Amino acid sequence: GSTPAAASPLPPDADQPGPAIRPAETAVKPAGPKAGVASSTVPGSGATAYKLQVRTRLVLVPALVYDSKGNFVSGLKAQDFTIKDNGKVQPVKFIEEIVAPPAEDLAKTQLPPGTYSNSVLTPKAPLRVVIILFDMLNSHFKDQVPARVQLTKYLRTQVAPGTMVALLGLGRGGLRMYHDLTSDTQGLGTELEMAMNSGRHSISTNLQGEMSETEANEAFVGHGEFAPTGSHGRDDRKFIILDTLAAFKNIAGAYASLPGRKSLIWVTGGFPFEIDGSKSTSGGAPGSGKGSHGSNSGSDGMPALDKDSLLDILDDYRSTWQALSDANIALYPVDMHGLMTTSMPDASYQMKRGGNSQVALGKFENQKQNRNEDNIDTMTTFANETGGKAFYNNNDLVSGFRQAVDDTRSSYVLGYYLDEDATPGWHKLHVDVDRGGMHIRARTGFLVKKADSAHPDSGGKDPGAVDVDLAMESPMNFTAIPMTVRWIDNGQVPTAPAATGGLIAKRKVAFQITLPPHAATLDDTDGQHRVSLNFVTLARTPQGDEAVDFVKKLEGALKPEVARQLDLGGVKFDSTVVLAPGYYNVRFVVRDNFSGKVGSVTAPLVVK
Repeated sequence: GSTPAAASPLPPDADQPGPAIRPAETAVKPAGPKAGVASSTVPGSGATAYKLQVRTRLVLVPALVYDSKGNFVSGLKAQDFTIKDNGKVQPVKFIEEIVAPPAEDLAKTQLPPGTYSNSVLTPKAPLRVVIILFDMLNSHFKDQVPARVQLTKYLRTQVAPGTMVALLGLGRGGLRMYHDLTSDTQGLGTELEMAMNSGRHSISTNLQGEMSETEANEAFVGHGEFAPTGSHGRDDRKFIILDTLAAFKNIAGAYASLPGRKSLIWVTGGFPFEIDGSKSTSGGAPGSGKGSHGSNSGSDGMPALDKDSLLDILDDYRSTWQALSDANIALYPVDMHGLMTTSMPDASYQMKRGGNSQVALGKFENQKQNRNEDNIDTMTTFANETGGKAFYNNNDLVSGFRQAVDDTRSSYVLGYYLDEDATPGWHKLHVDVDRGGMHIRARTGFLVKKADSAHPDSGGKDPGAVDVDLAMESPMNFTAIPMTVRWIDNGQVPTAPAATGGLIAKRKVAFQITLPPHAATLDDTDGQHRVSLNFVTLARTPQGDEAVDFVKKLEGALKPEVARQLDLGGVKFDSTVVLAPGYYNVRFVVRDNFSGKVGSVTAPLVVK
C-alpha cells in the first residue's frame, strides 16, 4: 500500500467547504473554460453537441454446453440457442464464446504514494477465477474438519495450473478474507494446513511475492477479526440466513470487475430454504413434481414450502442471486456432510431427550431426512438460479471442487433485449440448445428492476442505502465502479481563528476521487442526460470509532457538452475531511443509482 500523507493544520471547529464535482479532462478538449457538473454549463459556444443513445436493457445469460461425455462444445451460433423469458421466446441478439487462458500471475498497477484504488488488478483477458467460501456459520465442527482436509489436499495437489483461487471464511462474526486471488494454490494449501494445525484464523499474504490489499480493509471493519454482521452470535435462523446472503453479496461486489465467468465454491452444511423449518402440507403448487433428489418442488422451480415462512426473505434471496449473476458468478454448493444416512441415534440420544423417548426416536429418521432434503433444496436452488451446480450425498468433495474449476475454462454469453413493457420482479429463464445429445447449464431466473432505480419504492427500503451500508462494512473493496482515491496535502489554512484553551488543532485533509471514462451511467430515457451518483466517506480510528463522515449526491440533468465530458473523460470529485491528529482508516464508497453498481476503496491516513 501507499504511505499516507500528512495534513495541514486547522482549528478544531472549522467547517469543511462543499465538495467540487467535475468531469475529468477528455482526450479531445472542448473550447472554452472547464465547467463543473453541478452547474451544468456548456464550455464554449463552439463545442460540438453530444447526444447519447437511449439505453435499452440487454439481458446477458452465461451458459455452458456439454456433450454426452461431459466435454465443452465450442463453435455454436446464436441460432443454436432458444431463450424463454417467463415462457416467451426471445431472439438471441448477442453471443460470445469466452475461453479463459491459464494465468500464472495477475498484473497489478503500481500506485504513487497516498493513492489507493479498487482497480489495481489489470487482467488482459478473462481469467480462470475460483472463489472458495468455507462456511463455518452453517456447519458443525465435526463436518468442518474432514472438509478442510479434502480442501487442503485439493489445493496442494490437484488444482489445474493457471487457476486463480481466493479463499474466504464465513463464521459467527461474518465474512473474512483469508487470501485474495493467487495462482500459488500449492502454497495456499500449505498455509491452510499450517493454520489448521496451529489454530490460526489467518493465512499468509505473501505467496510467491504477491502482496495482499486486505490489511486496511480488515482494520476498517474489525481490526483483523471477522466483519460484524446482523446475527451477533444469536442462534436465530433468519439472521444466520441473512448473514450468509450478505456474504454472497460482498463476494459479488468484490469480484464484479473481473472479466469472464467465475465459480464460487460454497463449502457448507447448508440451511433450510424456508425460515420456520416447516414443509408445505399441500404438497406444493399445482403441477409440481419431484426434484432430482426426491423432494417436492413448486411450479416456480423452488422448493414447495410454507409460503408464509418465505415471504419476508424471498426478496433477499432474489436480490442475492441477481447480485451474483450481475457479477457473472456461478454458485457451486458442496455439502460437507458427505454421504448422508438416516440411521438411528445411539443410546445416549434417549438420555439426552428425556420425556417420551420412544415417540422421539420414532420421529428421528423422518426429521433427519427432512432436514437433509431442506438443506439440499437450498443448495440446488441457489446453484440453479446462478448457473452453477450442487454437489451432495458424496464423500468425495473434491469432485465438486474439480467441476467448479473446469467450468471456468470456457463458456458462452447469450444476450437478448428485454421487452419495454417487462413487468418488474423475478423472471423465469429457460435456455435450450437446439442440437441433439447436448446438455446446457444456465441460470434459471433474473430480477427486473423498476424503471427509475434511482429512487426507492414507496414504503420500501432505499436500495442505495442498503448497498452503501453493505459496501461500507465489507472486508473487501467493491469493484463494479472502478475508482481511485488520492490524498492531497494542499496546505490550505481556513480563515477561522486558531483554537485556544488547550484544544488540539484539527487538520483539513483534501482528497480527490476519480472515476474513469464510462464509469458513470448517463440515462437518456427522457431525452435528457441524467446522472445520479452517491459519494459516501467514513473515517474510523484504530479502535473502530467513527471520526467523521459525509454524504454527497450528484443528481440532475446535464447539458450535452457536460455529458460528453463526463462520459468520455470520467469524473473527478474534490473535497476535504477534518480530523484530529492520529491514524485513520477511511472508506470511500460510490454508488451509481441508475445501474445500481457500487465501488469502494479503503485509504489509510496519518494526520500529524
